[in-house]
Amino acid sequence: MTLTLVNLTPHALRVVTDDGSALLELPAADPPARVVDSWREADPLTDAASRPVPTVAFTPGATVTDLPDLTPGVAYVVSRVTALALPDRTDLLFPFDEVRDTTGRVVGCRALARVADEEV
Repeated sequence: MTLTLVNLTPHALRVVTDDGSALLELPAADPPARVVDSWREADPLTDAASRPVPTVAFTPGATVTDLPDLTPGVAYVVSRVTALALPDRTDLLFPFDEVRDTTGRVVGCRALARVADEEV
C-alpha cells in the first residue's frame, strides 16, 4: 500500500535502517498535533523532610488539536500519546524503537507503529 506520510510531531522525523543510514526524513510540523489534557491543583504531599510537594489531579485528553480529518492515501505521524488518545484512527502512526546517540538524545527510530485494535 502506498501512502503519503505527513509528520505532525514537533520534531523532525528520521527513520533509520539497522546500519544507521536514513531511510526516511520528514520535517517537523508547525503547528504539531497535540492532545488536550485537563488538570487541577490537588492537595500537596509532604515528604520525609516535611517539604510540601505540589500535586495535580490529571485527566488525559481525548481531544486533539491540529489533526487533519482522515484523508484517503495519507497517514499522519504523531506522538505516541496522540495516537493512544485516538485508537480508532487507523491513519495515525508514531515513532517506534527509538535510536539514541551516545548522549542519550533520540536521533531517529527504526519503525513506525500503529495502535493495535487487538492484543498482539
